[in-house]
Amino acid sequence: MKKKIAWILIIALLFTMVGCSKEKEVEGTKIAVEPDDTDIVTEVLWLFYAFCKIPHTSGHERKLSQDIEFRLNQMGYTCVRDETNNVIAEIPATKGYEKAPLTILQAHLDMVTTDTELDAVKMRSKPIMTGGTNEKISSDGKTALGADNGIGIAAMLYYISRPEYIHGPIRLILTSNGENDMSGAKAIDSMYVENAKYLISLDGYQANDIVAGSASVRRETYTRPSVMVKNNKERALRVDVTGFEGGSEGNDMWRKRANALKIMAEIFARAEAKGIDFDIATWKGGGSENSIPEESAAIVALSKQSSPDFEKIIY
Repeated sequence: MKKKIAWILIIALLFTMVGCSKEKEVEGTKIAVEPDDTDIVTEVLWLFYAFCKIPHTSGHERKLSQDIEFRLNQMGYTCVRDETNNVIAEIPATKGYEKAPLTILQAHLDMVTTDTELDAVKMRSKPIMTGGTNEKISSDGKTALGADNGIGIAAMLYYISRPEYIHGPIRLILTSNGENDMSGAKAIDSMYVENAKYLISLDGYQANDIVAGSASVRRETYTRPSVMVKNNKERALRVDVTGFEGGSEGNDMWRKRANALKIMAEIFARAEAKGIDFDIATWKGGGSENSIPEESAAIVALSKQSSPDFEKIIY
């Protein structure tokens, strides 16, 4: 996740699924014309870069939702922003297409952080530094890029800003906390989805793919009571597990990348299996709930006798 590459969203998805086209008149007859790819990419990226300047990690989407609300109001669209920072906008149909089925275009406002705790905190208040080439864009390597789902939002706003595109009624639903617990989606009033025939989610990782289906999320929390005891051991040893690649829990899990928290747990398990006497004073790791932990740190208390055996497990 250090460098998350973003291929530009295929705008043709919208044209195909919503039934939209660009027209020109030739000898009195209107014919469909394919949009200019270069213009689309330029304008979508211009919007995306604007979003990158506004911090919007999970749970901190308010400023971005306000910016999008302002943009929609400037375009003249009816817009609602609720207390969870969801944004919902009604886009009237092109004249003559009012009876076409209502289509919802959906994306989430938030983005993942990097896994390191320090970078995760910085991303709540700092803009994303972008770079790359004309072929692909990336962050500066210190944070995630936010193309998931910033490109989807940019594509939506670009599309509805073009009066030449013909379409039926559209509803934009931009949800908060989509990368975390999906609390934004859960807070959406059912009236906003009951009368829609189609819902297209502009989210995903692969270009040129259309996915038909649905997904769900399950989150589990495990707790174990801790017992505080007075330390009577002579040594304290800090253990750092660092230097791993990390990545997204959704797109990179199959790559079998190392999980720093699991490696730390394995160290403790091996020490316990060998009968080494130690106590855990502190243990932490990971900076994001939806990324593979890149680092973990712990302080353990050891007796003089057990310290060499514990260090052998590490080294």
